[in-house]
Amino acid sequence: MTITQMLRPTNQRVVLVAKARQGRLRRQRELLDQSQEQREDCELILNRAKYLPPRLRELIAARYEVGLTIQRLARLHRMSGRAIRAELDRVKRSLLAPEFSLFVRYHAELEREQRDIVRAILVDGQSYRVVAHIRGCSVHHVRQTYLVAAQRLKELLVLEQHRVRDHARFEDIEM
Repeated sequence: MTITQMLRPTNQRVVLVAKARQGRLRRQRELLDQSQEQREDCELILNRAKYLPPRLRELIAARYEVGLTIQRLARLHRMSGRAIRAELDRVKRSLLAPEFSLFVRYHAELEREQRDIVRAILVDGQSYRVVAHIRGCSVHHVRQTYLVAAQRLKELLVLEQHRVRDHARFEDIEM
């Protein structure tokens, strides 16, 4: 057996070990990135929770500020873990939705029906079906009204961005 033949398997092992380390490092970096995103989401959720009704605000604070587990929250609220997780997920999705911040900023610009439906869905965390039942209308009507209101909120944001841009241009011209 020559020296080259003896070294070849070792080199292959070194390459395999190096690739494994690279993979572990990549996974560790991905986990760090994910945990950073989760921390940012957590801060955003806690900041926006002040607009929620007291019950949902307390639930969010208990989970994301205090750090209670789903099982502990379920026991405290006398609900199943699945129900608590579903409610937390629904509220979290609502708080992280771009429409939520737009609604907080421009709610006065919406028609009363649109404002009530968007508030019930985004802030109170109710489903289309529950809102339709409470308002005595169809789910289709609630969905359409919500979508029209969301589109209106996005248009208001674009208008504000144009105003800011035009104002900045005007100041540049005056100087």
